[in-house]
Amino acid sequence: MTDFVFQINETSPLYVFGLGSDVVKVCQILQNDLDKLLLRTLSLNKEVCKFTLDNIKEVKSLIDPCEIRIRRTKEKGDIKHPFFFVPNTSQEICLIGSEEEVKSGEKKLS
Repeated sequence: MTDFVFQINETSPLYVFGLGSDVVKVCQILQNDLDKLLLRTLSLNKEVCKFTLDNIKEVKSLIDPCEIRIRRTKEKGDIKHPFFFVPNTSQEICLIGSEEEVKSGEKKLS
């Protein structure tokens, strides 16, 4: 397991559109929960990466509410996420969520 990840610390404006109550709820979630997000990377061998990609729907439902990003072998760019930057190094799975969600996701994937 590696944690060589850079959190993006630059600020930029974020515009939220919708019904008043929805906008307020989204703003509250962003203000309260954004600082609690963390990202954990798990290195994979080729077979596990292929199996995970072939069964991505099942894996996503297994680790829900934790979010998952997977680096594909042919992908040359970095793993993209709105709040994190993960440099291109090798085949990896990235779990994104609160500390409890990420730990739960890791246990379920083990």
